[in-house]
Amino acid sequence: MRPVAVGQTTAAYFTLVNDSPDTLVLVKVDIPAVEMAMMHETVHDGAMLSMRQADRFVVAPHQQLRFRPGGNHIMAMQALVALAEGDTTAMWLCFADGAKLHATAYVRT
Repeated sequence: MRPVAVGQTTAAYFTLVNDSPDTLVLVKVDIPAVEMAMMHETVHDGAMLSMRQADRFVVAPHQQLRFRPGGNHIMAMQALVALAEGDTTAMWLCFADGAKLHATAYVRT
């Protein structure tokens, strides 16, 4: 995650690796340090680049999906606490099958 002041918006980036033989369907990301986390995808429409909310991301077996600046990312909106470089915060990845994966988000510029 990028640093953020209370009440402000930031973004989270990571790589989701699916080492299983099953397809993973990410349907939600929870970050307790922010009011709301939204999954966004970046869409290339000719010369235009825009972002839109995504309701799911599918990761095929033995594949990975990158969340990065200029691409798929998590918008972390209305921070409840200030997060400075070097801090960490919890993040939960929620999947369509009901599974939840806890991750630690590192705050970096």
